[in-house]
Amino acid sequence: MNKIIRKKIKETIMNNRFLSMKDIIKCINPILTGWVNYYRVGYSSKVLSNIRDYVEKCIRRLLEKRTRKGEVSVGRNEVVTLFMEY
Repeated sequence: MNKIIRKKIKETIMNNRFLSMKDIIKCINPILTGWVNYYRVGYSSKVLSNIRDYVEKCIRRLLEKRTRKGEVSVGRNEVVTLFMEY
């Protein structure tokens, strides 16, 4: 199941990579919400944490690509702030 959700997240980000970050997060949130609600019972918090880390890494990579060749570093705190805003 872990591979399926990762693939779906990656496809969603790549298909919407030219949208604003707010719109990308709006596209990802229903996928994550549905997945977490369905697999909440019986799934360990470690797996859910791994998925969260994967999403943050994908968003961070996209943000770094949008900056001019990594001139601005995007850390985990900035990505978490983005999720909190939306």
